[in-house]
Amino acid sequence: MSELLSVLVGMTAKQLGYGAGRFSLPSWLLNYWKVIISDFVVWWTKGWREIMKRLNFKYILFGLAFIGIVITFPLIMDRWIIGNTVYSNIDNSVWVSFFGSYIGAILGGIFTFIGVKITLYNSVEKEKQRDMLVLQLKLTYNDIYRFANSNPENKYPIQQFLVDKGWPDRLATIHSNINRKDFQNIYMWFAALEFLKTHQDENGLVKASIIKASFGDILSDVSELIERLEKSSI
Repeated sequence: MSELLSVLVGMTAKQLGYGAGRFSLPSWLLNYWKVIISDFVVWWTKGWREIMKRLNFKYILFGLAFIGIVITFPLIMDRWIIGNTVYSNIDNSVWVSFFGSYIGAILGGIFTFIGVKITLYNSVEKEKQRDMLVLQLKLTYNDIYRFANSNPENKYPIQQFLVDKGWPDRLATIHSNINRKDFQNIYMWFAALEFLKTHQDENGLVKASIIKASFGDILSDVSELIERLEKSSI
């Protein structure tokens, strides 16, 4: 990678008139670009995999068939309708206008149908993500509230709180459907759970005083937050 970057940048410099076509790059710059490029490759690979997971083979075939029809229809119309010798009471321009409106109406209906399907899919997906967040809040709230309000010197196990690692993505999915305060409280709740796992002793226990300090004022808001999320329409 370092050699490749050196050659590429050197060639660029030569074209711009800055000396030889090959020269050494500072190590910090090479490392910087290595990180940028590797991160991009990981992001691109992950994104492409996610897209392919979501795509159904029948939708791919439908898309290819649709593209084929869009490309071939004007050729068919030109050869068999405009270019034929069959007598007609109307001229070709009227036929072209008619078929244009006809096909446009069909395409409009198809795109409207696709738009509705996408909207429904997004709505269902948001409801799933919301329900997962609510479930995790419910599973952790009662115990955390009890621990935080007990004797500050008491210690409690934290391993029992199995936090889904995908909570940031779930929160990001529904962020446009909840208010700013609820978003912040949900974020702080799961961030506090992650924080506690880094402050447990050798026995996997955490003091009640640390638990209370980690969650702070959001302890009094989460019960109402759960109710709002359950009643909210996504």
